[in-house]
Amino acid sequence: TVQWGSADTVSVGGGSQPGGIAIQGVTSQRDRVLNQRIDQQTQEQSATAARLAALNDLQSAFSGAISATSSATSSGAADIGQQMTAFFQSFASLAADPTNTSLRTGVLSAAQSLAPNLNQVSASLSQQSAGLDATIASAATQVNALTSDIAALNAKISATSPNGDAGTLEDQRQYDIQQLSQLVGIHQITNDSNGLTITTSSGAVLVAGG
Repeated sequence: TVQWGSADTVSVGGGSQPGGIAIQGVTSQRDRVLNQRIDQQTQEQSATAARLAALNDLQSAFSGAISATSSATSSGAADIGQQMTAFFQSFASLAADPTNTSLRTGVLSAAQSLAPNLNQVSASLSQQSAGLDATIASAATQVNALTSDIAALNAKISATSPNGDAGTLEDQRQYDIQQLSQLVGIHQITNDSNGLTITTSSGAVLVAGG
């Protein structure tokens, strides 16, 4: 919001003339409730996207979307459910006729087909788990950096607000809060002098004043 005021008088021909009005400053107008709603929706969207990405990777491990060591794509893992069914069915058939040599061979063949794919899926799950751990560690580093920035901006805003508009600093802080919302669920509490206390969704304090 533009703040207007009287301009300095102007001397013309030995007389003073009114200088009209002039812009004396700009005041930021913010709706903190809407800002917090945006942050909350950002949290939901980011959490859902992260969960979807992890589940898609998990699904690919069982759907055969795993590249083999060669240039070809492994097709065995795509049928791991069918292979498990065939494996247990071969045992059922053998139980009905234990002396049948061909049925024994069928059990061994089904097991030999199933085992490599179980190993491949297991390796894929271990790799995915390690990747998620690395992602969490990276996110924690980002959270630490963002909360430090928000705390520093809190101090600057509190020092500026009594005598001037801290709109630019508040813009920077809101940007950091939006970035933080993509990494962890948070709540905001407004303090004196436009300061903010940031907590996690469960109430742990991340930022308190400066």
